[in-house]
Amino acid sequence: MKAEALKKRLDKSRPMTTITIRIPEDVIEDLKRVAPLLGFSGYQPLVRAYIGQGLRDDLERLEGDTEYREKGYEVFFHPHLEDLPDFLNNYRPDMIERRGEETVVIEVKSHSSLNSSSDQYLRNLAQAVEKHPGWRFELVMTNPENTRYSLKAEDSVQKHEIESQLQVARQLTTQHPESAILYSWSLVEVTLRLIAQKEELSLQRFDPRYLINQLATKGVISKSEYQLLMNLLPLRNSIAHGFKTTQITQNSVYELIELTEQLLRTLHTGDEAD
Repeated sequence: MKAEALKKRLDKSRPMTTITIRIPEDVIEDLKRVAPLLGFSGYQPLVRAYIGQGLRDDLERLEGDTEYREKGYEVFFHPHLEDLPDFLNNYRPDMIERRGEETVVIEVKSHSSLNSSSDQYLRNLAQAVEKHPGWRFELVMTNPENTRYSLKAEDSVQKHEIESQLQVARQLTTQHPESAILYSWSLVEVTLRLIAQKEELSLQRFDPRYLINQLATKGVISKSEYQLLMNLLPLRNSIAHGFKTTQITQNSVYELIELTEQLLRTLHTGDEAD
């Protein structure tokens, strides 16, 4: 969700309306039973939370839909069974994007929706997709509306520490590319936060997709830098959440390390200009 929309959504004084809906009595009883277990004062706040989370997930999917269409992909939102290949008959992915010989299967999940059952479903889906050339799996994580981002850019690792840790990432790359890309990604995120601080950008939160989009929108990072980061983000997400991927290569890690070094040079240049 975009920053301005999120800000409006968090405004408790925004206009409200009352609606009446019919819900089976047994569902109401289940809601009453679940509400206190999840920390809600009653079943009505829980219903609002369910609606809000479902809406945010779909808005995230629609934003991803627009992003892929702009890149020339044909997008299938909640694809029908007839739009799926045989190896996906047991799955219902949130989106499928096609462009030429490339097909992307996308699942959008919130952190609160992940559990052992959903983890197993996603793992099986990722493995089914990765077996087929030209197909790749992407996991998009959304953030709950009430998350508090108390982190500050000044709490981040600083430039000289990033430079030394990039050498560690290089050493990891040959034998452990999965570990190396996670480590390198953490360093590029830190660098992006420092750049945002240098540019005096007002950020609502620090999650990577939002951070990258904000820096690209403001022209702080180039189109090619944006594209590289967005291409690598799904790989980082898959590995971070325990999913196998055949797409990680040493070159992918080196590209990320070199981009981080390039961004650090931008920070050095800015410091010298000051």
